[in-house]
Amino acid sequence: MPLVPLNAERGNHSSLSSVICQLSSVICQLSSVNCHLSTVNCHLSSVICHLSSVNCQLSTVNCQLIIRISPCPPPLLSACS
Repeated sequence: MPLVPLNAERGNHSSLSSVICQLSSVICQLSSVNCHLSTVNCHLSSVICHLSSVNCQLSTVNCQLIIRISPCPPPLLSACS
């Protein structure tokens, strides 16, 4: 088994520590981006929910207007609503 000089072991350890540190930094940055995207996703989901609610309300108004202007005979008027 060949003997490895002590300073070579330290060099390998130092370079491994540097790689681990860089990978940790990248993971931290990716986690930050993920967090930001999750916040944006939450905000967009809220906007979509609000727009769906508005769409539902407008559909109800549209239905009520159609009922008011449609020439339904009185017996069918209750079926239209």
